[in-house]
Amino acid sequence: MTTRLQIAGVLLAAGAGVRYGMPKVTAAQGKWLNVAVAAFDEGACDDVVVDIDTPTPSD
Repeated sequence: MTTRLQIAGVLLAAGAGVRYGMPKVTAAQGKWLNVAVAAFDEGACDDVVVDIDTPTPSD
């Protein structure tokens, strides 16, 4: 019996984008996010998990 492994892609997109001026995940109406998720999908990932919880800078 053959067992097929499940593969998950994890995209860490939670950065505040300080050097970029905004979170990259929201840049160009989300194009960056769409391209990154598509790359995981085309790379045979069964699931894609995206972390987009942008941290709030502390004083």
